[in-house]
Amino acid sequence: MNSKILIVFIVILVISNLIFLFLAVQYRRVVAERNKSYIQTPSLPKYKNANNEFKILLKDIHYYDNSTIFIGSSIIENWNFENLFKDKAFINRGIGDDDSSDMLKRFEEDVVGLKPKNVVIYFGANDIKKRLSSDQSKDNLKQMLKLSYENKINSLVLLFLPVNYKSNAALRYTHSKDKMRALNKQLVKSCEQDNTAYINLFSTIRKRDDFAELYFNDGIHLNAKGYQVLSGIVQQKLDAEERK
Repeated sequence: MNSKILIVFIVILVISNLIFLFLAVQYRRVVAERNKSYIQTPSLPKYKNANNEFKILLKDIHYYDNSTIFIGSSIIENWNFENLFKDKAFINRGIGDDDSSDMLKRFEEDVVGLKPKNVVIYFGANDIKKRLSSDQSKDNLKQMLKLSYENKINSLVLLFLPVNYKSNAALRYTHSKDKMRALNKQLVKSCEQDNTAYINLFSTIRKRDDFAELYFNDGIHLNAKGYQVLSGIVQQKLDAEERK
């Protein structure tokens, strides 16, 4: 009788281990697929032709000697500089869905190689969506700032915009308030420690009475009014930095 119980126990144990192994394999597969979805096609070639044309212009048109390059995600890519800024020597190097790691990979090609006077760096929300650690985000920023400093490029960091949870409840899971506040706090501290010029958009925009009116229904991208407000804030800061 005891031997029969032992056999049953062993069979149950083996089956349990097989089930556990199967579930572990399935979990790893799901995680791998999820992480794969966050890996985008390298964005480096997007501006390759435009960069080559710009380098040719640099040789002949000194107007571009004082250019300002904006690098970042879709918030930058969708920004219509020509209609919103008084300075036309603003160059857009935004790519939708880029996080700080993507930006760092193309920083030399899209920024340093064009020899601008200034660079405006924007990131944050996609770092949170793609689950980059705060340390990784800070390190990526430090490396971009180091490249700027070594190439005598003035840097301005735009600390990422808040999101509008009321218009898109799903953002509470993909861009949780706690994670956004924590990353914002870390980046503010990093900029102040390095004496880097920055604008805390997360705090500035969130305090506005018309906050909800600045976004499309997705709660994360700015509408025309939002970009007007953002452009005014950035232009004021650039003018102030210029006077220093």
